[in-house]
Amino acid sequence: KVIEIELATEELVSGESGTAEIKKRIGSFATLVPNAALGQDNEGCFLYVLKQRNGPLGEEFYVEKVYVNSGDSDQLKTVILSGITTIDQIVVESDKPLVDGSRVMIAE
Repeated sequence: KVIEIELATEELVSGESGTAEIKKRIGSFATLVPNAALGQDNEGCFLYVLKQRNGPLGEEFYVEKVYVNSGDSDQLKTVILSGITTIDQIVVESDKPLVDGSRVMIAE
């Protein structure tokens, strides 16, 4: 983003440098996720949510691809406006590519 600031003062001369601080007021958000967890494809932004089910060998974990509406973000986190709840467990990183329904093992 490019920001231009015009100062109407005769105290500064051309080429002189200075500093400025820009703040953006935002509300409080219940759901923030790491940017590394957020994916994007032709249909929009998505997260992989950890799910559990009974398999032939007992309890197993898998991921479900969930499309979300994202809001503001910074260098580290993104606000999720809808699509998941605060109790959903999301996948932040994986050592293998994921697709909807992939079985996963949880690393401690």
